[in-house]
Amino acid sequence: MNVLAVLCVFAPLVMSQQVSDPTKVCLPNQLSGLAINLIDERPANFSMDFGLQKVAAQNDTNRYVIDLAKNQGYAFDAQDTCTKFPLGLFSRWFQCLPSAAVFQTQIEAGLGSVSYIADLYEINVGANVSAGILLSRESTYSLPLLRRDFFNGEQRLTLFANPKLGVSDPTIFNVPANC
Repeated sequence: MNVLAVLCVFAPLVMSQQVSDPTKVCLPNQLSGLAINLIDERPANFSMDFGLQKVAAQNDTNRYVIDLAKNQGYAFDAQDTCTKFPLGLFSRWFQCLPSAAVFQTQIEAGLGSVSYIADLYEINVGANVSAGILLSRESTYSLPLLRRDFFNGEQRLTLFANPKLGVSDPTIFNVPANC
């Protein structure tokens, strides 16, 4: 009977620590789908490959490649002219949440077989710099649903739609050597 009492007290604590450790909340190795900037309503196809340490997006006029290993971004226009840019808050991606991420709340959405559970995390990076990310919980990974970035008064709100595992076109990550 005493063993049961101990389990009743400590099991929820152990389980809550596993759920509350943000570094255990991770995206899959490869992911692609549609990202919609809800501020200017511009959609872009996105791909993430954490094995390559690259994230890319392509809209109707531009392609962007983020090289996480080099901490460098690249923008390509319709003529494939390359422009480099430093990574800011909006460009940073991590496969697993950083330890600074704080769990805010959990929501349940959908109906029946299309229902899901999502967790909201807030990441404070510094003064006037923060990010919030809403992630659906799958069995062994999480999928981004919504991300809000706030940096010195500028805000970006991105909706992720139709996520799928894998990258359909790996050439989206290509950066020419002369760039």
